[in-house]
Amino acid sequence: MNQLATINRPAGTAPAALPDPAGHPHALALFRLGDDDRIDRRVAGRALRVASLSDPAASGHWFAIAFEAPLLAAAEAAHGVRFEPLPEITDPEAHTLAAMIHAATGGETAPDPELLGSLRHVLLWRLLMLPARGRRQGEARGGLAPWQARRTTQHLAAHIERRVPLGELAAIARLSPFHFSRAFARTVGMPPHRYHLHLRMERACTLLARSEMRIIEIALAVGYETPQALARVFVQQHGITPSEWRRRHREG
Repeated sequence: MNQLATINRPAGTAPAALPDPAGHPHALALFRLGDDDRIDRRVAGRALRVASLSDPAASGHWFAIAFEAPLLAAAEAAHGVRFEPLPEITDPEAHTLAAMIHAATGGETAPDPELLGSLRHVLLWRLLMLPARGRRQGEARGGLAPWQARRTTQHLAAHIERRVPLGELAAIARLSPFHFSRAFARTVGMPPHRYHLHLRMERACTLLARSEMRIIEIALAVGYETPQALARVFVQQHGITPSEWRRRHREG
């Protein structure tokens, strides 16, 4: 059974989900054709679960590749995913596969059924995987933009001696405190308060090893009111007191 067709749609109109008279839905991948009947990568297609290729209101040129229900169900079961509507198909590999299918079915002779079946299977697998990949990319993009990460970490480094409220950092990044906290942790690998603590301990270690400052002065310089307060955190982080660290790491 030939599952390929070229259909017409009004320009800019999204294909709609149509009822299947037989009660067996198909997956339909649509790709826009260019003036030379090649797949036009500049215009996104859509992948929708539909049942019919007919569209009487014809005027835009689309190349449709339909996947019958048994094949679709088998592919979904094998990969543990569902064929989801895609707002656009911009994946280069999907476009390449669609172009190969278009070329194979556009000649005067009938296409090799094994070749055509293989291409359709690979394209279906690609379309099944695209939504999951998009979600993963979306999660990866859930961090801070480079400028946000740079400005907020620099702000924390410049204000080691005091507590920096979350709202202050969020305002610098132009995000809500909730979204900033999550994005900062995703980008830096730890929440803002832990990163600030890390900066404080790094600075304290440097001053202990390289300066003649008294420990009370170092404590104040990194945001602690007393040497005891610094010592408690320092022992938690390094397992020894600031005085012991200084003895072991003193330069010169």
